[in-house]
Amino acid sequence: MPNSSSALWFGANMIGFQLCWWSLVLYGNLAVPLALLLLALHLFFTPERQLDLKLILIVGILGFALDNVLATASVWQFENSLLPAPIWLGCIWLCFGATLRHSFRPLWERKLLLPILGAFGGASSYIAANKLGAVSFGYELLLTGFICALLWGVILPLIVWFAEHEEMKLKTIQERETEATS
Repeated sequence: MPNSSSALWFGANMIGFQLCWWSLVLYGNLAVPLALLLLALHLFFTPERQLDLKLILIVGILGFALDNVLATASVWQFENSLLPAPIWLGCIWLCFGATLRHSFRPLWERKLLLPILGAFGGASSYIAANKLGAVSFGYELLLTGFICALLWGVILPLIVWFAEHEEMKLKTIQERETEATS
């Protein structure tokens, strides 16, 4: 198993997420099998599979639910989707969940920057997807960008806090188990 703090693991995690994001935005549901394969590889190689799986599922489900609410409110609009938001967008959230303890870990030390990075990164991600034709906006670009920036300015710090909290819980459990066997 790789060391989760190694440069190779960090880079592979970052490149894997970018590959998922681009393929899902450009090819939609056709890229879902690739994203699921990369998530399976991540779970195979990650040092703490159970914790990563928990983060992937929670972030994926909550993020996809939020995007469905926003699509229902016509902030985003998608063609040919059974749900208000398409499955490929849920896969992006799952893939994002896989980055939290790995390629996003350096952000844990920069908590004051998280709202700014979230606002900029979240809004620019949806705006890029719009420019690539993956999503249409129900409101003007400026208003949609503002809504997205506001939401992501709150979401990213909360998600990072949750990942950090879950990791601390895991370490506490591991320490107790070690003490009990000593």
